[in-house]
Amino acid sequence: MDLQIGVWLAYIAARQGRWSDSELLYSTVLETRKRLLGEEHPDTLSSMSNLARSYSNQGRWSEAEELDVKVFETRKRLLGEDHPATLSGMSNLACTYSHQGRWSDAQELRVAVLEARKRLLGEEHPDTLLSMNNLASTYSNQGQWSDAAALRVAVFEASKRLLGEEHPATLSSMSNLARSYSNQGRWSDAEELDVKVFETIKQLLGAEHPDTLLSMSNLAGTYNDQGQWTDAAALRVAVLETSKRLLGEEHPDTLNSMSNLAGTYSDQGRWSDAEELEVAVLEARKRLLGEEHPDTLLSMSNLARSYSNQGRWSDAQELRVAVLEARKRLLGEEHPDTLLSMNNLASTYSNQGQWSDAAALRVAVFEASKRLLGEEHPATLSSMSNLARSYSNQGRWSDAEELDVKVFETIKQLLGAEHPDTLLSMSNLAGTYNDQGQWTDAAALRVAVLETSKRLLGEEHPDTLNSMSNLAGTYSDQGRWSDAEELEVAVLEARKRLLGEEHPDTLLSMNNLAHSYSDQGQWKDAEELHIKVLEARKRLLGEDHPATLSSMSNLARSYSDQGQWSNAEELEVAVLEARKRLLGEEHPDTLLSMNNLAHSYSDQGQWKDAEELHIKVLEARKRLLGEEHPATLTSMNNLASTYHHQGQWSDAGELQIRVLEARKRLLGEEHPETLLSMNNLAHSYSDQGQWKDAEELHIKVLEARKRLLGEEHPATLTSMNNLASTYHHQGQWSDAEELRVTVLEARKRLLGEEHPDTLLSMNNLACAYNDQGRWSEAEGLNITVLESKKRLLGEEHPHTLKSMNNLAHVFEQQARYSEAEALRRAVKQIKHKKTALQISPSPPHLPSKPPLLLMIEKMKLSSLDPVLEDVD
Repeated sequence: MDLQIGVWLAYIAARQGRWSDSELLYSTVLETRKRLLGEEHPDTLSSMSNLARSYSNQGRWSEAEELDVKVFETRKRLLGEDHPATLSGMSNLACTYSHQGRWSDAQELRVAVLEARKRLLGEEHPDTLLSMNNLASTYSNQGQWSDAAALRVAVFEASKRLLGEEHPATLSSMSNLARSYSNQGRWSDAEELDVKVFETIKQLLGAEHPDTLLSMSNLAGTYNDQGQWTDAAALRVAVLETSKRLLGEEHPDTLNSMSNLAGTYSDQGRWSDAEELEVAVLEARKRLLGEEHPDTLLSMSNLARSYSNQGRWSDAQELRVAVLEARKRLLGEEHPDTLLSMNNLASTYSNQGQWSDAAALRVAVFEASKRLLGEEHPATLSSMSNLARSYSNQGRWSDAEELDVKVFETIKQLLGAEHPDTLLSMSNLAGTYNDQGQWTDAAALRVAVLETSKRLLGEEHPDTLNSMSNLAGTYSDQGRWSDAEELEVAVLEARKRLLGEEHPDTLLSMNNLAHSYSDQGQWKDAEELHIKVLEARKRLLGEDHPATLSSMSNLARSYSDQGQWSNAEELEVAVLEARKRLLGEEHPDTLLSMNNLAHSYSDQGQWKDAEELHIKVLEARKRLLGEEHPATLTSMNNLASTYHHQGQWSDAGELQIRVLEARKRLLGEEHPETLLSMNNLAHSYSDQGQWKDAEELHIKVLEARKRLLGEEHPATLTSMNNLASTYHHQGQWSDAEELRVTVLEARKRLLGEEHPDTLLSMNNLACAYNDQGRWSEAEGLNITVLESKKRLLGEEHPHTLKSMNNLAHVFEQQARYSEAEALRRAVKQIKHKKTALQISPSPPHLPSKPPLLLMIEKMKLSSLDPVLEDVD
């Protein structure tokens, strides 16, 4: 065979992605040249370098390195340090180091090559410009984006001046500069360049030239970064169809296009479409490249992502473990791709509630990144942020905050206050503040993030809408429910218009708005949205998808709020059985479902059933999470509530003291959950007639909430109401009345005349009037409450029936026995008609007391939806 023809055939095979054929040809040429020309002939060394490239294409980087080192050392000895062939060999070796994640070694070589070429060839020689571009790539790999951009601007300007606007090298440098702008979050600048490159190449080379397709793919990536997923998908479909037709179904470029399109489908929530493409790519790469080629492993990782999006976490875990093991063996424990696989596996562990396993992996990734890349490398900062999320899952919020603050400060210093990564780190820190009840700090950060996102990205960019939704969540925590609703409505409308009615993000917004409605007592509106979300998720994701199960649980809470307890129980049982089957008995979501079902039992007065479940959840959480994990303390509190309802007040008090002491020590005296525990302990004291002890705690909680949350925060008003109840029990009726009037007026003004909390305040004030013998005033309030409940909840709702009993009691106090008897007979008839519904007993002359079930602790968020699932 003519050796030059062999080289050309090998080159063509490589261009077609036939790397094993290319390797065979290059090996044949190399062996022939060795035999004919000797080991160190220039042509022999060129063949060695070609074979090294072939190894690189197959991910066999250690073999490539061995040849590249040999070529470089030989050329240096024979030709000298500054010979063009030596510099080329140095550049090739740097490329191999980059593939191995040895970026500092690559940088050292590329700086040397650049300096030599500048000195020998001049600042603007094409080889010098190529070296500048290569060094820029190394800077990018190390997160030195401003350094990379500076070099790429210089290359672009020189190419434009020397070669003209439309020279391939100029267009290539323009595209590279666009990548740098993308890394810096300057997406509009990147888009402007990408559009120009695409239009120019299409005009010069035609719509179907490989370079045109590459530029289309780059532009699609920029659209993706900006959340323009429809535009991105249209381009990627076009690229894929053209690649299939011109290059064949299994050409590497076709497979890359397929994988890119799958990524865009994922962003659009088209997870089954994404999975179908990823499976096709993986099967083709396995067959063509082998099980352990880097591209095959990348496809396995991408398919694992598709499985995760669909809640198929065990399938995702199986793939991610396989990828990690292969990368460890092939690349080493600390290669960047190995560390990335460890992080991906940690995410899968987190999804399955294996938080200690996730944290262990993330600590390892963080330590390795810090040692190998330095404290301020983007990958190190990313791993630090991921570790903070693991700490949050474990309830280690101060540790999470420390890391989040460090990440935020570092990124702000390196990239500027308005870089997308800076905004993301601000959002993460805000979330950690939220977890610790530092809502004012969280809101301040989230407002800043939202304003910046609006200005830089536009009102409807996905990141802007996410920021809006996050701020709405914080407003909810602050009791600013109308503000939260306004934001959620805006997000929902934008997502409907941009993404469609049934995109996962649209459904999530619907779910969040339902949560806002629930907070404001608009339970029918909440129910309507929850049903809509549930039906869509069932149809799109399947009955057993985690998001579908979350929707079922959310709808159950809506039913509970409306007193439809048997409906709620039916849903909670279904969710629990599904989670047991899919996730196992002790997965956090399974325990959450058990807890929710216990609350359904409590709502129906099935205290023993509730107690049994709460004990089971508590024991599991103690064993899995530790005695003092926030979820364990939540379970302890819930069990105490069940004891309280069964009159086991000393048992309830003992648990409440333990929870309070733990929260004081772990969270501080004034954390919202500590104050909540104080409130609950005060109720335990009240149950046991220790009114003074209860009063002391209620005053302490009220003062703290006034100072921390403001006079009119819902939690502050609840504390006022609870203190009034304590005064009432001690016969301090005027003090109780004064507080109750204050609470009622505030709730009327803030929540409206017919909000459930407003009606509860009216009911409580009526009780105060009743005890003072002011029966006509008590009657007026009770009638108002009853009429509102009839209209809002229906004649047969348990709360309506309680109000009827309360009014009957007032009639009896005024010797209006026939009217009282008519009301009690009506209540009895309704109860007989609804024998399936069990209503928790309460004295007819008292309103629903506001202890543990009025001021319920902050419910735990579902892993998918920021809607309450776990009562605490």
